[in-house]
Amino acid sequence: LSALSFDPQPTTPAQEARATTSKTIRFMTQEVRRTTRGFLCVVSNCGPMQRVAIVGCGFMGRMHANVYRLLENATLAAVVDHRLERAEKFGEEFGVPSFTTLEEAAGFVDVIDICLPTYVHREFTERAAKAEKHVFCEKPMALTVADAGAMQAVCNSAGVRLMVGHCIRFWPEYALLKKLVDNALLGRLLSINLTR
Repeated sequence: LSALSFDPQPTTPAQEARATTSKTIRFMTQEVRRTTRGFLCVVSNCGPMQRVAIVGCGFMGRMHANVYRLLENATLAAVVDHRLERAEKFGEEFGVPSFTTLEEAAGFVDVIDICLPTYVHREFTERAAKAEKHVFCEKPMALTVADAGAMQAVCNSAGVRLMVGHCIRFWPEYALLKKLVDNALLGRLLSINLTR
């Protein structure tokens, strides 16, 4: 799935000892399937149980709902969609109450997980912060730098956390790549080709 190449010239004694090893690392599909679990392990060690409301019962909302089933320190507690029928069906499937507004769900949760189109991320982040709920927002964060700054400012003012779902950095194979590059364990990085 992914490959990277390093300069074969060793730059440290440790690299000299490994000079005969391959300078290309490949990550197979099987390892990528494990990345979700690896990501979940990182996230699950983040403190006390968090009750989460997903706002947006579409494709990404479903992906997030399935992840919450696997987490040790987070649980799906509510779902929100402006289309009542969709919210009810989704809530029934995941065994949680359904609502048509974020504000209705806020009383049941600690975290609002925004799985909506990017152009409404700022609006829903502001609404979640006003309800004094932490925010997990699907990427991309916003359409403009101004909107992203406003999202950060409103969460800071409300004393709540804002996290954007840039999950790849937590996946084990990417953490390993960062370590390899930062410590020049296989030499100087020459090229990298990653697909998801």
